[in-house]
Amino acid sequence: MLKTIQGSIQRILLLFGLFLVLLILFLSQDITKEIGLSTPPDAVVILGGGHGLRVKGAVPLINYFPVKPMVFFTGGDLMFGKKTTSLMTDYALSLNMKAMATHAIDSSMSTFDDATHLKRYLADHTIQIKRLLVVTSKYRTGRSYWVFQHVFSDQDIEIGIIGTNDYIDHERWWFDYHMSEIILIEKARFLFYRLVSIINPSIMNT
Repeated sequence: MLKTIQGSIQRILLLFGLFLVLLILFLSQDITKEIGLSTPPDAVVILGGGHGLRVKGAVPLINYFPVKPMVFFTGGDLMFGKKTTSLMTDYALSLNMKAMATHAIDSSMSTFDDATHLKRYLADHTIQIKRLLVVTSKYRTGRSYWVFQHVFSDQDIEIGIIGTNDYIDHERWWFDYHMSEIILIEKARFLFYRLVSIINPSIMNT
């Protein structure tokens, strides 16, 4: 009887310890990150989503570079009967984007897909790049940078990231229900990505 009680207590303490570790990781995750490149990029990837704000924020930056980079658009959703990558490309061109070339990767449905499908696309089309700038919403920069760093860890490619306007007050988000919901869901998603990568490391290379 005593051993049974001790075993139950040990299991409870183990579960509590695991919960505490996950809670600390959840709360301490930095979901915003901005990483510059040593020199201007030769490729920019604009991740799908963001209701056009990512494209709108990326175009002035792309046009600023003296040597125009290749631009990749990712996404797999349909909107108004068209792939979102097609809509993103059209919107960027309507903003007078100047790019060396544009490429649509319309098969990605997650940030994991954004990175792994881009990596596969580069290999399939024998495109070589040295400096890649990732553009996404500010509140997703931490997770996106983490994913791209891991997926491209076996490649000699410098990864940078910049976040576009997401209309979130990152200094006071917890005072607003809508902003809190977005931030907490992103923190949970980031933690989930990390756990998945531990359980199934091959997902980084699919």
